[in-house]
Amino acid sequence: MTAVALPRMWLGPNAHEAVSLYHRAREAGLSVLRALATANLASFKEAWAFRKTIARQVGCSVRTVARALRQAREAGLIGVARAKRGERPKDEQGNPIELPCGFSHRWVIGWGEAGQRVKAAVEQARAKFMAKAIVNGKPGAPNSPRPRPFRPRSVEELERELARRYPPRPPPDTPS
Repeated sequence: MTAVALPRMWLGPNAHEAVSLYHRAREAGLSVLRALATANLASFKEAWAFRKTIARQVGCSVRTVARALRQAREAGLIGVARAKRGERPKDEQGNPIELPCGFSHRWVIGWGEAGQRVKAAVEQARAKFMAKAIVNGKPGAPNSPRPRPFRPRSVEELERELARRYPPRPPPDTPS
């Protein structure tokens, strides 16, 4: 069996956070395209992505992304802060990040909740994978080429792809 590389759907590595924000944005009344653009922010803990980058990923115009971000901010899904003159963003170690122009810092309100819900599931899957790899004597899947971004052709196709890639998981058992 060979490993198949799936097209990238999100800009960042946190897919479950993105899916969670996508559903929250749809419940808040954002259109599918605007919810998808906003959800790409949630795939990062701290989003420094330019609107042009998000538009390219989603397959829409920069203006649509701007409208999506404004609508999401008004709905209380994200927070936005513009840079002051001469200000530079810093990475996690405190070193300044060089950006070619002014920037806007965006963050998702409620980020991390989806990650906490799936943390136990990820650890279980990792343990199962490692046990299977040890039994079969295989260290893991080979590296695959970088996949192209996922661009849905319809709302139904997007919903099917989300359900296929990220099936709903039951909430973790909580002690009484």
